[in-house]
Amino acid sequence: MTWLNKLISEKNNKINKIMRLIKQLIVLMINRLMYYMAMNYTATTLPQDKNLLQEIVLDQQNQLAEQQNNLIQQQEQITEQQNIIKQIREQYENLQHQVQCLIRQQYGRKSEQGIPGQVNLFDTLENNQNEKTPNN
Repeated sequence: MTWLNKLISEKNNKINKIMRLIKQLIVLMINRLMYYMAMNYTATTLPQDKNLLQEIVLDQQNQLAEQQNNLIQQQEQITEQQNIIKQIREQYENLQHQVQCLIRQQYGRKSEQGIPGQVNLFDTLENNQNEKTPNN
């Protein structure tokens, strides 16, 4: 009999969860319905009931506050993304500069540098010609 009680208990828990979700959904739908109804009100079609008017105003205030919070969060996300883009752009420019330097180093103009201790061929030829030519 214990397994049957356990099974019944599990089913009851599931039913309770479903009932809570249904209640939340109904509340959400009522709030949305009130919002849309309030959106369509004109001065002549507003309800005369003071309590209903207060509920409409409070619901609109809550929705406005929620939208403002969403807007603030979106602005913060945009700022974060702009900072990330700026960092990536700086990294890209730095890498681009490094590549240009490496290309210049590999293929660019190089000054002729002899090996230390190596005599320049043209200097020796010039010296030899000066020695062979008599000075006047």
